[in-house]
Amino acid sequence: MNAQKGVLVLVTTVVYSSDMTQLLSAGESLRRVSFKGLVDLMSQYTDPAVFVPRGETKEEYFTEEERADGTYELSSITYAGGNPKRRAKYWRKAAVTAGIVVH
Repeated sequence: MNAQKGVLVLVTTVVYSSDMTQLLSAGESLRRVSFKGLVDLMSQYTDPAVFVPRGETKEEYFTEEERADGTYELSSITYAGGNPKRRAKYWRKAAVTAGIVVH
């Protein structure tokens, strides 16, 4: 894929202790993904940060997992600010395709 194509997505991951009182690690990464890659990614992050998701670029989607060692991993994806305005439509279309947004 050409470096200029695709949608930039910010992925944030934090890991907490089993009692959720201690932050063990945190990190962020930018990923440039195709539309199919964005749909696949959103399919893993199905918990919206808003009550009624609309597929807006300011929305954040989460996933939470309890690990085998008892710690908790919370990850989120957001539409990255470095995207050209014309790519915003793909965020909503991917959210609809992934089943997060019901239109």
